[in-house]
Amino acid sequence: MAADRENLTLHNLGNGGAIELFETELERVLENILDLNTDAKAKRKIVLTVTFTPNSDRNEVATDVDCASKLAPMNAASATVFVGRDRHTQIPRAVTHDPRQMEMFDDPRRPKPMREPEDEAATA
Repeated sequence: MAADRENLTLHNLGNGGAIELFETELERVLENILDLNTDAKAKRKIVLTVTFTPNSDRNEVATDVDCASKLAPMNAASATVFVGRDRHTQIPRAVTHDPRQMEMFDDPRRPKPMREPEDEAATA
């Protein structure tokens, strides 16, 4: 019967659930710290909330344990895109490579230029 008289501690709160919830959030925080897509110096936070709801006689108290973490947000992904109109259809387009840059190698994955390069023989 000694277990019936065990004082309330963080370890036995919610039948050990408080510790389990904390450890789950701690793992999320550590993963977030190790994620190279987040700010290394951003602060992370774990909040353990225990709510006590006593009955009207004040001899029994219902407890609820909640644990939440505040993580660092993902870093923004920045890139430059080039915009213009398709030479033939005049439909606006955006591409990831500068269409004014001449091709050095034939790469089938690279988007086709928005305009055809001028014929070198015509300009010579």
